Amino acid sequence: MRPATLVGFDAAANLAEEAKNPFRSVPRAIVGSVVSAAVVGLLFVIALTVAITDIKGTSQSGSPVAAILRGQFGPAVEKILLIAITFSFFAAGMVTMATGARLVYAMARDARFPAHRLLRRVDPRTQTPIPATILIFAGGVALMVALPGSALLELITASTILPVLIYAATVVLYLGVRRRLDHREGAFSLGRFELPVAIAALAWLVAALFVLVTPGSAQTPVLIVLGLLVLGGLFFLGMLTVNRRVLEADPRADPAVAAASPGGPPAPPGL
Repeated sequence: MRPATLVGFDAAANLAEEAKNPFRSVPRAIVGSVVSAAVVGLLFVIALTVAITDIKGTSQSGSPVAAILRGQFGPAVEKILLIAITFSFFAAGMVTMATGARLVYAMARDARFPAHRLLRRVDPRTQTPIPATILIFAGGVALMVALPGSALLELITASTILPVLIYAATVVLYLGVRRRLDHREGAFSLGRFELPVAIAALAWLVAALFVLVTPGSAQTPVLIVLGLLVLGGLFFLGMLTVNRRVLEADPRADPAVAAASPGGPPAPPGL
């Protein structure tokens, strides 16, 4: 399970084009997600720790949380809480699908994704990017069917390492260009705390990355991440060589790039 204090809190940013007043509401949603996840998660961990009656048995259990709940409340309450956790995982999966499809759509809309002419399509009735959504869903199903349970666990770990790297790169880039960024009136701002928070965030990310990659069991997830970075780098170099204009301009504002697809880019769904 990936806590929102490590990854996932940026899901609101992926749907910013559909949000009202995104310059104010999206940052608040991200900060609120991190704070609430940290507080609720810490209280939950404390409650579980206090509730342990058999440390050795719980440590050796394949599902320690379920073992603690069963020991304290009995099998009936354990099943109820496990059903609630199942629904939580389902909701998390739906959010992952929505944000993943939105990323694919946005990149395809800007002609920066393979098969972008197909994946940028928006259904006129539902106003949603159905091809991009099907791609994300089919990819997830294929991985679940093709990979054994142990490999899936390693892939989940890799899916935590990679976002941490992306977050760190984003913070570094932000620190490099922050003085040249425009500030909208009424938008969310940290004011004088902006630089200290950015530096603290970078330090936190470095620490989180160290914790994730140093265990011996992280060797395979690290190799997966390195492989994905290499593939991404090769794709970027290909775009840089074949279609450099797309990377240097916003296709929606550049008629020459927009003309690459019949009819030009569709409007973002929901707007």
